[in-house]
Amino acid sequence: MALTKITSNVIANNAVTQSKIDSSVELGGGGIKISNIQVTNSGGTVLDDTAVDTAGGYIVLTGSGFASG
Repeated sequence: MALTKITSNVIANNAVTQSKIDSSVELGGGGIKISNIQVTNSGGTVLDDTAVDTAGGYIVLTGSGFASG
């Protein structure tokens, strides 16, 4: 799995929170659903952090309806 580094100016503060995805979020009416978000390091190891560092970091989105690749 290739990881893409995100920075704080890509996702606004509090834009994605666990409470907002507890029952899955459907995006754009196209069947894309996010069921889990995990903060990781560059190697994909899940961290116990609750937010991505303001200098940038990595997240893993789990869900359904994503395009392959």
